[in-house]
Amino acid sequence: MAELTLQEVADRLGVHYMTAYKYVRMGKLHAEKHGASWVVLEQDLERFLTKPEAGEGSLASWSRDFEVLILRGDTAAGWTLIEQALAAGVGPEQIILEVMNPALRRIGEKWQRDEIDVYDEHLATATMRRLLGRLSPTLNRRGNKRGRVLVAMAAGEMHDLGAEILSEILRGAHYDVLSLGANTPPQSIARAVAQLNDLDAVFIGATIEVSSLIESIAAVREVDPAVVVLAGGGAFVNGPVDGVDADAVISDFDTAVDVLDRALGI
Repeated sequence: MAELTLQEVADRLGVHYMTAYKYVRMGKLHAEKHGASWVVLEQDLERFLTKPEAGEGSLASWSRDFEVLILRGDTAAGWTLIEQALAAGVGPEQIILEVMNPALRRIGEKWQRDEIDVYDEHLATATMRRLLGRLSPTLNRRGNKRGRVLVAMAAGEMHDLGAEILSEILRGAHYDVLSLGANTPPQSIARAVAQLNDLDAVFIGATIEVSSLIESIAAVREVDPAVVVLAGGGAFVNGPVDGVDADAVISDFDTAVDVLDRALGI
């Protein structure tokens, strides 16, 4: 059976390499990791080309509907929508990335423009969290884990939904993920790293508390100089941040797995 590299697949599809990689990460295109490279069987590419998939219009429509549902706190209807997407062949990672997260982002933008109240944003966030937790079991797939990752938000960061979304995406990529949640002091992160001595990587997120992030990274490096340290969050929207001594930065959910893979040399 003919084997294709991911670049060859991208060329066949007429898309960028990262688009082909995105299909793999979302479970739309089956591929196997051989060393540092992805390999796709000819038959799997043919199956991908002939498989009926929900189009971009369907995903955008689902996302708009999902936005309405979580704004009114309708968990039941929100889950029904997710089930419809799953039944249409949309992978759970794609649901998170192209249905749930865009809806939450638009709600945040509406709040910033004073179009909705704080309670609206909080209700939507709480509903999103419940639905993300319900979707989580579909991301905990069987098979050997590729590595163990600790995820935490820096001290002073009171919101951790972004970190939870990241955790679920990494679980879907066969990583074992432990999450410490929001507002985690530097020394608490360091103690966790010291006690969980089989960690491969640590992710620390920050939106505004960059000084806490820097302190946390230093504390982790003191107890385990070998562990891979990643940073991310809203603080990095406009690019690198001075003084952040991370091995890599996760700037968006779409490329998170690829960034972690590269940082670990997988």
